[in-house]
Amino acid sequence: IIAFSKKQASAIQKKIEELTQDNDELAEFCRDDSEKFFVKNLENVQGDEADVIILSFGYGRDKEGKFERKFGPINSQGGERRLNVAITRAKHKLI
Repeated sequence: IIAFSKKQASAIQKKIEELTQDNDELAEFCRDDSEKFFVKNLENVQGDEADVIILSFGYGRDKEGKFERKFGPINSQGGERRLNVAITRAKHKLI
């Protein structure tokens, strides 16, 4: 799983930790040292590959209720290169 921000990657990792507490098979698959599975933010994924990559991005309203259109580092100059890195990490399938 590649998240578009560190905060989102942390939230995903926390949820996975909750889900694996009662599921040994899932816990084995999601181990930190597993070559099968990882959760990283867009900034830390270069060089990693997987058969399937899930791109995770989120958006919504800020504290004042204003709709935010921030997608982390891809909104910055050169963001297209970061997005290119993310989508080319998948060997077989991108979700």
